[in-house]
Amino acid sequence: GGPSGLLVQFGALIGCPSSSPTANPTAIPSASPTFNPTAAPTASSTLIPTANPSLKPTATPFASPTLNPTTTPSANPTVNPSASPTLNPIVSPSASSTVKPIATPITLPSAGVLSNLAVSSVTSQGFSVCYQVPYSTPTTVSTILTACGGNPNAALFVGSMQTAGSGVFHLGAFGMASNVLTITTSTSTAYLHNGVFWYFVDKQSFGFADSANVALNAADPTSGAYRLSWNACYPNPGCTPPGGYRSGSNLLLNSDSNWQKVIYIKN
Repeated sequence: GGPSGLLVQFGALIGCPSSSPTANPTAIPSASPTFNPTAAPTASSTLIPTANPSLKPTATPFASPTLNPTTTPSANPTVNPSASPTLNPIVSPSASSTVKPIATPITLPSAGVLSNLAVSSVTSQGFSVCYQVPYSTPTTVSTILTACGGNPNAALFVGSMQTAGSGVFHLGAFGMASNVLTITTSTSTAYLHNGVFWYFVDKQSFGFADSANVALNAADPTSGAYRLSWNACYPNPGCTPPGGYRSGSNLLLNSDSNWQKVIYIKN
């Protein structure tokens, strides 16, 4: 009944514990502390890795590592090399090149008027006939140019033979076509080329001499053993007879069918 009794009762009313705890707890704790798991752990801990660790590949690797080629290389390359390396042209050049080399200038075999020269000494150097007719046959500028004037860089041999089958030229001289077959105009002066004096006057005369002085009408009648002159006046009405005319000192060969007028060419 005093003040302490009131406090006990008041404390009980508000839920405060009494000053002295009870000796025994109101409930017995479980045999196992609450820190242990509520259920027995599985036989295998979740931390144990699987039978095959994940660091190993999930599938068995190829028998051959990926650095090796996937297929066995063929013994031979897939493209056989050409017989000739690629530095060679892929198309064989044609027999004639599209760019022709510059031709070596022809050297004339000799200079000056020649007599009794063997035909073989001319043909052996690459010359062949481009014009040959008897002295009785008319000679014109056009027939000579057509027969022998196609290449101005060609070498020519102009001469005479006593017969068609002769092996010797009676007279002759070498010259370049560009000089020998150039039309001239003077009837009194011939023009020097390769030690020989040439003339080619249309409707007058064609020939050479060993000096510059000539007297051209239908031909050159000037005296001398080293002059060759053919009438080139045909078909000039005043040109009769049309053939001829001379080989050295042999004149008036206008109608002679044995003596031959010849021109050989080397291209």
